[in-house]
Amino acid sequence: MVSLQKIDRSMYEEVFPLLLDLNAQVNWRNVFDYNWQAEDYCGYGLFDGKEVVGFLGLIFSRRAIADRVENFCNIHSWIVKPQYRDRSLSLLLPVLRLKDCTLTDLSPAPRAIEILQKLGFKRLDSKLRVLLPVSGRNRSAIEIVHLSQEKPQIAEQFSKQDLKLFQDHSS
Repeated sequence: MVSLQKIDRSMYEEVFPLLLDLNAQVNWRNVFDYNWQAEDYCGYGLFDGKEVVGFLGLIFSRRAIADRVENFCNIHSWIVKPQYRDRSLSLLLPVLRLKDCTLTDLSPAPRAIEILQKLGFKRLDSKLRVLLPVSGRNRSAIEIVHLSQEKPQIAEQFSKQDLKLFQDHSS
């Protein structure tokens, strides 16, 4: 009998074989163990008996925006074994019922894009240009802009709120 259940950190070993089918190069442990998880689960699993036959990963977070705490849920790693694909949407339905939560999928597969757009998701701009501010007509950019990869030096530049985000993601 096929059933749906929440996946929490303790279920990593059960889900891992399925994730290897999606991408063997990824450190999948990171999907289950990260510092900023705002909920007690990290996705939904489709089970046939005790075997995980589908998984939809979720990363929950909270962020203060304009003096309000906003809830976010990023969808990732939607994988279902071929013989169970007729039940793929059952993994997504509980996510669509989340209240007061902004849903995102930052790197969907082409087929997932089609499905999500039919369900009302909007595609945002996928191109970004970063222009570094450079002032002074007689000075080169290298004299004005200092780039660093040193975490302590970078951390000094953040506000308290942004420092927390930086520390959460630094691993």
